[in-house]
This record gives sequence, structure tokens and C-alpha cells, in this order.
Amino acid sequence: MSKPEIYGALANVQAYLQENPIAKDGENKFQKYKYRGIDQVYQTFSPALAKNKILTVLLEPKGEDRPLISADAEGKKTSTIIEGTLRLLSLEDGSFVDTAYIGQSTSSQGKDLQAARSFAYRDALIQFFCVPFDETVEPEQEENPPIGPDEQDEAFLKQFKEDLGSAKDEDGMKAIYDQWIQSTEASENNSLRNKLTGVYAEVIDND
Repeated sequence: MSKPEIYGALANVQAYLQENPIAKDGENKFQKYKYRGIDQVYQTFSPALAKNKILTVLLEPKGEDRPLISADAEGKKTSTIIEGTLRLLSLEDGSFVDTAYIGQSTSSQGKDLQAARSFAYRDALIQFFCVPFDETVEPEQEENPPIGPDEQDEAFLKQFKEDLGSAKDEDGMKAIYDQWIQSTEASENNSLRNKLTGVYAEVIDND
């Protein structure tokens, strides 16, 4: 019995990524962090997948639209969480490997489903292939110790609360909330977006 072609093809893609890591070139200047953009991931993976004759297919997508706070004259902001299976299929013999994916996005313009799909696809590829960063600096080589994700989120939330406190009215607070949510759309930090929404809801209720 011959070995399925997909395994060798995936190994080739993994080797390619080791030589062509994806740097965090995208920059969120509002919250001062960098990220790997969707287009950047597509451009890196596309030649490797094509060369090794691998087709990617999103299977059984299941989405959930949830109304969020901040209803206004133009309607409600919605958040979509989508999950399903990403199949990496060999065009040589039809063998394949499946991996789960999940994505989340928030929008007031009805674009949350499309964005959630893109984020899910990007994150699934990055996590499945353990894509390395470019020019990674080891923690012991850094001048200052790295900040953990929880500590970083707390810093963001503190700044967010201060920004809300500077608003003159609810319209001003909503504009600040929308700006923060939009600034996190391209990031991989779904937890922070949920925390921002929770803080905003609490402030509005107590106002």
C-alpha cells in the first residue's frame, strides 16, 4: 500500500515555511502592536500549496450572529463566530488531512461573516503549520522581559477606560468603542475584543 501523497506534500510546505517565515509586518498604531495580516499569509502560503498540489477547502462552516450593544439610528453592531473544518487535499491521489478552525469578527456594516471566515482561514494555516516569525528574538536576548497576554490586555483595558472617561456623552463613548473594536479586527486577540465590549456595556449601564 502506497503512502498517501498528502503527508509528503505537507512536509514540503512545512520546510518551505521554515525558510520563509512570516513576520508581523502589520502594525496597529492605535494599540501599539504588530500582527500577521491576512493578505500576507495568503501570499506566503499560495506558492507552497500550489507547488505541492494541495487544495484547501473550508468544510461545514457554522456561523452564529450575535447582536451587540451600541444600537443606533443605523442599526445594531453584530459579531459573528464561525467554526468548522479546514481540509488540506492532495490533488495527486485525493488523500487529505483535516484541522478545525474558528474565527470571530465584529462589524456594523454587515461584513462580520466575511471577515470571520478570513480570520479563521488565516489562523488555521498558521496554527496547523506552526508558522515561525521572522527574526524572532529569544526572551533571554531581550533587554526587557516580555509582557504576558493578560498583562497586555489589562494595559489596553486601562487605556480604553481612560478614553471612555474623557468622552463628553454616550455618542462620544460609542465612537471611542467603535474605534477600539475596529483597531482589533486584524489582530488574533478575540479575548480582548470581548473584554472591551464588556467594559463598554458596564460603563453605559452605569452612566
